[in-house]
Amino acid sequence: MSNNLIKDKIANKYAKALFDTSLEKNDIENVDKNLQDLSQMLNDSNELKQITINPLLAKSEKFNCLTEIATRAKYCSTTTNFLKTLVTNNRLFALPNIIEEFETLRIKQSNKVLVSVSSAKILSDKQNKELVNNLEKSLNKEVLIDYKIDPNILGGLSIKLDTYMLDDSLKNKLKHLELAMKGVE
Repeated sequence: MSNNLIKDKIANKYAKALFDTSLEKNDIENVDKNLQDLSQMLNDSNELKQITINPLLAKSEKFNCLTEIATRAKYCSTTTNFLKTLVTNNRLFALPNIIEEFETLRIKQSNKVLVSVSSAKILSDKQNKELVNNLEKSLNKEVLIDYKIDPNILGGLSIKLDTYMLDDSLKNKLKHLELAMKGVE
């Protein structure tokens, strides 16, 4: 089994447990804010990233570090206890995946949908509004868009929702044209 698959399985299990616990304790908003803050810290700090992934670092050091972060950032007890559980169970390496999975659960619970959009360049405000409006009409849900800039697609958009993908990129159109010209379709 690959490392990513293992991380994903662990992330699903722990994110679901944290999500259910925070719902039960009516603490979902606080936990969500704490996790977003922690995610930003992980992105900004290589030291913190190393603490989460280094198997040679003692549990006590990881525990003390995360307790200090939680205290200074004034995290709710649900988040703080969850971080301690991750350290105790040697699952801290999966924290970024757990945060991502928690956010996915949060979005699903709020009747919103997360759509990944790739474009060759940043969309204008008008294009963005039009895209959001069209997606919301089609899906009958509020849409949250995760934008990615990918110059390799040359132009157009690539839109991904769960397992569905609409590739209306110039790169894809050129690929189909090339196949048509070769007589392979």
